[in-house]
Amino acid sequence: MEDGMRLENSPSPTIDNISIIRLGRRYGEERLEAASTRALFMGAYSYKSVESILKNNLDGKELPERLSRPSVAHENIRGGGYYK
Repeated sequence: MEDGMRLENSPSPTIDNISIIRLGRRYGEERLEAASTRALFMGAYSYKSVESILKNNLDGKELPERLSRPSVAHENIRGGGYYK
């Protein structure tokens, strides 16, 4: 699992990290790696997120190229046409 996946906002990041590593025993290291990659891609840094990805078999699904974010409509946003 990638070392960058630290749960700094968690009340107990060390315990959460250990718990995530233990998921590898239950689901296998390959699935845990895929779930961790998906969680990092989504910005979901909690044990519950990784566990949910594994429980719902989302680790086997292909990642989108990027996450779609809703467009923000605001008068101060110029848009792509402004820069052409």
